[in-house]
Amino acid sequence: MLARVAALALTVNVVLLVSAVAMDYVGYQCGGNIKCADSWWMSPFRMASVASFPGRRILLGAVVPLLLLVLLAVLTYRTQRRYESVRPPGNPGPRQPCVQNAASLEGGLRNLDFWNTGPYTRYLGKIHIAAGLALLALMIATTVHGTLESAPGMRIQEGRSLAPEWLWSGSVWIAVAVLVVAVLAVIPEKVIGPLRWLGLILTVPAIGALLLAGAMALLEPAMMAVVPNAMTPHELPGLRPVMNWVYGGIIVALLLVPVCLIAAALDRKKPLRTVQLVVVAAALVGMYFMLDVIDRPYGWVIVALIVAIGIIVVGVVNSGRLTAFRWGAPFIVLTIAFGLANTVLVGLIVRVADTLGEIKYTFAATEPVPDSGRIIAVFPVISDVAAYLIFEPVILVLIFAGWQAIRWWRAGWSKPAKAIADEYYEKEQPLPDDRGWVASTVKLNGGAFNPDWATPEMRAWPGRVSRARKVAEMPRDLDLLFTSIVVIGILLFAWLEMHIWADDIRRPSPWVASLGTAIATLLPLAVLLLARAGWQNPNTRRVIGVLWDVGTFWPRGYHPLSPPSYAERAVPELQRRMWFLHDSGAQILLAAHSQGAILAAAALSQDGPDEVRPTGMKVVLATFGSPMRKLYRWGFPAYFTDELTQSLLPQNGTTSIWRNFYYLTDYIGGWIVNEGENSIDKKLPDPPTCQFTYGDAPPRIGSHTGYWKDPAMWQEIDLIAPRPG
Repeated sequence: MLARVAALALTVNVVLLVSAVAMDYVGYQCGGNIKCADSWWMSPFRMASVASFPGRRILLGAVVPLLLLVLLAVLTYRTQRRYESVRPPGNPGPRQPCVQNAASLEGGLRNLDFWNTGPYTRYLGKIHIAAGLALLALMIATTVHGTLESAPGMRIQEGRSLAPEWLWSGSVWIAVAVLVVAVLAVIPEKVIGPLRWLGLILTVPAIGALLLAGAMALLEPAMMAVVPNAMTPHELPGLRPVMNWVYGGIIVALLLVPVCLIAAALDRKKPLRTVQLVVVAAALVGMYFMLDVIDRPYGWVIVALIVAIGIIVVGVVNSGRLTAFRWGAPFIVLTIAFGLANTVLVGLIVRVADTLGEIKYTFAATEPVPDSGRIIAVFPVISDVAAYLIFEPVILVLIFAGWQAIRWWRAGWSKPAKAIADEYYEKEQPLPDDRGWVASTVKLNGGAFNPDWATPEMRAWPGRVSRARKVAEMPRDLDLLFTSIVVIGILLFAWLEMHIWADDIRRPSPWVASLGTAIATLLPLAVLLLARAGWQNPNTRRVIGVLWDVGTFWPRGYHPLSPPSYAERAVPELQRRMWFLHDSGAQILLAAHSQGAILAAAALSQDGPDEVRPTGMKVVLATFGSPMRKLYRWGFPAYFTDELTQSLLPQNGTTSIWRNFYYLTDYIGGWIVNEGENSIDKKLPDPPTCQFTYGDAPPRIGSHTGYWKDPAMWQEIDLIAPRPG
């Protein structure tokens, strides 16, 4: 429930910042400056019926966030038609006349309705759009009202009548009511009866509030400068209190998630509970003292070093026995989502303001600036956020990468490399060619390479294999990086807020803020360049497709405006294909690599009555490079459980035989049922041999993609493959 509330807060956050850019910097400030509005794309703001009317300029700027909401609504509707509307084969739909979140279904992935969540996604989508429209109406009404009362250096032209007061109060109260009801509407996991129409019902008053705010903006009188031919640069009046209240709600929604997680942790019976509470209390005290350290010279360097040491210590202590994300995954992921969205949008704010004119970090300039100047006033806190909150994750990523690079380098030293050489030497077969054409990369006698024919590449081969195995262990350390980014980000945010409330803001150097916003602006640009490269290069497009599949596996049960879940179609279509083959009398071999193994597990693990699923269907399942335990059990332990694994076993589920192949060098896949050799898991050597034809390259490391060319694996699959008759 709290995750859904936080997801709604993320939508509100994005609408808030996009609206601030368009309504304040473009519409209000630049649109009211003759020199700033001289560009061709600013021509609507130069019209006589708009230029002297701040309310109309604000309303014109509000078209941008309104179009964004319309675009999101259209994309959500179209993707729901293409993905969520695909019904599982033979599934008559929910057993009860209700709309339910997939995350709350009994049995998780095994529930027949897990991939039938279109109604709930549509319900949440309408609520998010209604909340975005309500926030936009609130911002228009509040800022237009603010220009009438508190615009520095401006006054109302005589002979103009004001808009009725009820337009302002009506739009504000309706918008606030819609936002409150929207928060309450995302709480239930099961929506019964007339409540299914609540999202659509909320959209009506949200549009009404938007119309009232628009009417108020159109009826606002013209404004003129107190000093002719001069202007006082200032932020849009009324915007600051809206942002304070909205961000206050966002922080509360976000921090309620760890509160819930702590309460759940305290409810569990563990013998070390007292020790854990003492450690948490000590960490909080340490964070408090860190706030004082930050203010000292090179304070952030000290904090970064402390975090780096903490990352290394926790990583070393937990190495080899990690089974799941260490703690607080929902809070960590949500916070990173907020941080990334705000980082990109804050960078956009500064870049837009810098493009329109010269940035002045102030609420309102103390002296008028000649009309020939193109000054854009920007909230001072944006400078701090751009400088600190952007560099903080970059520094921590570099620290984390440096630590992992040291681990990788040490894995190639003589002792680990010798262990690899000994392992392959024990399994090495006699050289098949006595003429010397076939060579070996490991010791032949006594543990040393033959100096007469061993090349540097051959000498480095055991170290390369050892380093590849070390790389395979690294992905599950990412939670250390994510957690450190969140903890230091919260600490930094608290430090900034402390100085803001004390009116003692430590201004960073201008070049630091400029570089930080440049980095933030490059993030969406990098995404666009990657998409363009994928359009031109099939290999890049394949990589993008894999990342998209992994990132959009789960149903949209929390944020309905996120990219569509491709598994909403892939899983039912895979089931329908297998059921068709079975009903046609065919025998089925399902070979699944990487993410395909997750699709196979989702498709085969669903249980149901005979009238829903074909009776007697048995599938030979071969998975290789499967992230089922290594990553999915690590990140989603509530869904990838022992029960799910047991349901796939031949004696329990729809499989007649199941083999899972994995390499120790695979950074994605691994064992599933039990570490080591068993009836399901089959560890393959990688590289498969240490021998090669002298003069060629030494045996290649397959890692995650080498399964397709591994003859040993395909020989095993040939043995278990179903045969006619």
